Amino acid sequence: MAPQECDYTHYAFSIAPEDFEPFSYKLKQAGVTVWKDNKSEGQSFYFLDPDGYKLELHVGDLASRLAQCREKPYSRMRFGPGK
Repeated sequence: MAPQECDYTHYAFSIAPEDFEPFSYKLKQAGVTVWKDNKSEGQSFYFLDPDGYKLELHVGDLASRLAQCREKPYSRMRFGPGK
């Protein structure tokens, strides 16, 4: 896999649960490129914008994502000392 394909850096946008399916459907109908299958907490749709930037549509918020990551960290994920 090329280095840029391994890079997980992306922007995520929170969306209400009731809006996720219709919005992700519209993105699929528009022909966006999917760059990752969802394997994380909550519903997510990973897609590229027209310039190739990686984006994520996510049901949940930063607090719920971090709580899940602390419970089940991704490979090589490290957390600093918390308060």
